[in-house]
Amino acid sequence: MKNIVFKAALLSIAIISSVASADIVDPNDEKLIFSYDVDPGILNGELISVDHEIGTLEAFDYSESTFSFWVNITGTESSWASIFHIGNFNGERYPGVWLYEGSSLMHYRMATKDDYNASVGPEPFLPFNEWVMVTSTLSGGITTLYLNDEIINQVEREIDWTPFEGEVWSIYAGDPWHLAAPGYIDDIRVYDMALTQEGVSDLVVSNIVANDVGAPFLSSILLLGLGLFGRQKKQQQ
Repeated sequence: MKNIVFKAALLSIAIISSVASADIVDPNDEKLIFSYDVDPGILNGELISVDHEIGTLEAFDYSESTFSFWVNITGTESSWASIFHIGNFNGERYPGVWLYEGSSLMHYRMATKDDYNASVGPEPFLPFNEWVMVTSTLSGGITTLYLNDEIINQVEREIDWTPFEGEVWSIYAGDPWHLAAPGYIDDIRVYDMALTQEGVSDLVVSNIVANDVGAPFLSSILLLGLGLFGRQKKQQQ
């Protein structure tokens, strides 16, 4: 009993330390070629705004790849409203993500060799005032669109893409060519590999644990563990 209680207390401390450090451990990090997160482990996010360049990415063959971000939509716009865009002009969509005019319906486009505006739809309506993770994976000629860890759609589409050598793409949380979607974006990731559905689910769970479970619950575990450990020690005196 003593060992179990002691391990429980140590485990509680370890869990709280892990959340407090805000490090989300990802076994696929070696294939992570771009990430942007101003507050790692916390879904507060950054305001989506017009012409909001958050970084650059060396052009790559994304026929085996993953693009993922968390978004919290707070309203709609009267015209197309940009959420996320990779590319140096409107016709470069690697991918491009918007809201339809007057709606929270997501418009997700991923360029192929023959179609710069190829759809991965049908796309979902994004909920208001709620954090959700949007992910697309490309592998073996199949593009898969996820909302959180749920598969929304799969389409057969060969990317057949060879980028220009030395080309660098801009990455936007709100592109320069449209209105900005009202809301916030967080934890943007690009992988040079296609995550499995389990891998996508792991990303969702890691953020939910860090945010929704939170320190209050974990603190109660810690106090319980330490209390039981203290009680055990008192009984031995």
